[in-house]
Amino acid sequence: MDYKKRLQDAGIRCTSVRLLVYRTIYEEMQNAFSLQDVMDILSYADSSSVFRALTLFAEHHLLHLIDDGSG
Repeated sequence: MDYKKRLQDAGIRCTSVRLLVYRTIYEEMQNAFSLQDVMDILSYADSSSVFRALTLFAEHHLLHLIDDGSG
């Protein structure tokens, strides 16, 4: 899968962090996941950068958010 092209097609500028997060989601996550699940895999990444990438992906309909009530 060409992750860079999928981000660009969604109107998202492709940065190294965004590409890393997007690739991780599609290669490592099989079901619903949390920010902590992604951070467990990308422990070396900055959590705020990962959070911003996930939020951006949701805004561009590449994934959707599920409110579990925990805030």
